[in-house]
Amino acid sequence: MSRQNKSLLQTTDPNISLLLTGSPGTGKTTALEERFLFLSHAGDPSRVLYLGLSHHAVEASIARVAASSVAQWHGSFCFVAAKLLRLYGSAIGLDSFTIIDVPEAKELLSQARPSGCKIPKDLLYELYSFCLYSQKPLADVVAETFPDETVSHKQAATIFSSYAMTKREMGIVDNEDLLILWLALFDNPVGQALPYLFDHILLDEYQNCTPLENMLVHKMCGPATSLTAAGDVTQNIYQFKGNYGSNPIKNFAAKPSTRRIVFETNHRSTPAIEAVAEAVLDPDIVVNQTIFSVRDRPKLVICQDEQQQSKLVLKSIIQLANNGVSLDKQAVLYRSGHLIDGLETELIRQNVAFIKHGGIRYLELSHFKDFLALLRIVANQFDQLAWRRALSIVLDDDEQVEETCKRLRLGKKLAQPTKSFLNLPSIGSSDAMVNALQKSLLACEKSRLFADVLDHALQFCALVFPTRYANDAQLRLADLRRIIADGAALPQDDFIARFTLDAPMRFGNCDRNASQRLTLSTLHSAKGQQWDYVHSIHCCDRNIPHRLSISAHQLDQERQLLHVGLSRARKQLTVSYVVQPAGVHNPYEYSELSRFLSPVKKHFKVIDKTTPDVTKTPIDLRDQFTDHEAQKALLNMWDI
Repeated sequence: MSRQNKSLLQTTDPNISLLLTGSPGTGKTTALEERFLFLSHAGDPSRVLYLGLSHHAVEASIARVAASSVAQWHGSFCFVAAKLLRLYGSAIGLDSFTIIDVPEAKELLSQARPSGCKIPKDLLYELYSFCLYSQKPLADVVAETFPDETVSHKQAATIFSSYAMTKREMGIVDNEDLLILWLALFDNPVGQALPYLFDHILLDEYQNCTPLENMLVHKMCGPATSLTAAGDVTQNIYQFKGNYGSNPIKNFAAKPSTRRIVFETNHRSTPAIEAVAEAVLDPDIVVNQTIFSVRDRPKLVICQDEQQQSKLVLKSIIQLANNGVSLDKQAVLYRSGHLIDGLETELIRQNVAFIKHGGIRYLELSHFKDFLALLRIVANQFDQLAWRRALSIVLDDDEQVEETCKRLRLGKKLAQPTKSFLNLPSIGSSDAMVNALQKSLLACEKSRLFADVLDHALQFCALVFPTRYANDAQLRLADLRRIIADGAALPQDDFIARFTLDAPMRFGNCDRNASQRLTLSTLHSAKGQQWDYVHSIHCCDRNIPHRLSISAHQLDQERQLLHVGLSRARKQLTVSYVVQPAGVHNPYEYSELSRFLSPVKKHFKVIDKTTPDVTKTPIDLRDQFTDHEAQKALLNMWDI
């Protein structure tokens, strides 16, 4: 890096904005991390904001430069929005709230549908989310997405309005609400102070910012605020969220105050890995194979079926661990959440510790939802979804849950649900369990420290889980203890927000003290991270590109996504796929290598595990039978 660029990274001039660009592994994020550390020590750390694609990616960045002790404002857009709304939300009538996850949002949306509406809840949520993130009018989005008029924008608007009113009555917000309400603050007198909160804003993965997020960033930049953004236009993998066709990097670079620093040298991956990743992105690139030996090449392993692939990947992971490569330096990446099921089973069987990101969220594991429901009730007693969840734990059936909700007057004005529940008379056969929940909530209400609230909630779970989850209660409790250990230092609202917005999907291995865990991650969730050894599994057509990716821009998005996954590896990359995928019962139906990898297959060291080992001498049994035995066997059934 030139002396001039180093000087720019250490400037505190509010009139200079910085744009850090370059290919994967060239050091953009490292430079951003070092600038964050410099600014935090050079001035007031509470006036430095670090935004990123996901909360865990930002926390990993801060940990790499040992800035955890000074970092005060950092995280994903939704996490930072939640903190701002806790401070200033009362100005727009948002006194208290709890955050719901995506499955809960989908379920509430489906309940808002009028009778006879056949729009699937997943499609409704995608339409709702896309409109808000893209800031496009609903009528235009519906017209573009459903030119056959199968969906009416007026009907969708009615559903979304009903959904919004329901959330308001319950005192809950979803991910999109957090950003919309953050934006609403600027229309209030209190919002005039927001652009003066921070002297410096740092933003990673700028190319993935949606129009809504980009708007928020620039509204937060006051006349004395400098913006430093890092990004790469070839890694725009979140176009489905609403930034398709937008180019925030190009617009930011065109500003007179922007100084651009281009990073060109790859400091992460070996030349072989870098060459293959770039060739996937652009098949016309000519790879100079003389720069690396056959031994250095990434591996392409062809497996017969998923079971074989899982065992080979597990064997490689264990061998690396035995050779001194810790589990936290290894990762297994995949396109969709269900593709990891087979390997996850093997990891659990072999007691290998892992942490899982992406795909189905951690919150979709019922035991964590049970635990979080209690915390949400303590934080917001009007959260009807949390009450229904908690009551379903201790009551026998849905009818009793509905009856109890009525007795608590949930959704009614001047209701005091917690007080009503603590004074609830006998319900019947569930009295013992109800009493346990009453005692737990009462203890939480009286606790002054959030650590005590966590402890009381965990004690309640320890009491009910043996009945609720008879087969694996202890494993589920171990999951909760790990979550508590990871977030116990956070304030109550930050804890709930963090593990709702950006929670790991699952921990594997019951050892709560395991400091080293293998990472299992979807390709999307791997963005912004890196490991020494990466296994990318199930890389066949229909998986990557996804079978529903049909249009040219969808295929281009999938190509960029694979490029991101391959470029996560520092030292060794192993790509694998199975020729006989699970669920395919036709013995003549086979999977093909991803169309993105086929043109660059020659750059891999190919290991074909589908062919039999011909080095082993087959056993010749012909001499052990007489010539008449075959004839005898064929005629035996007809012997009269």
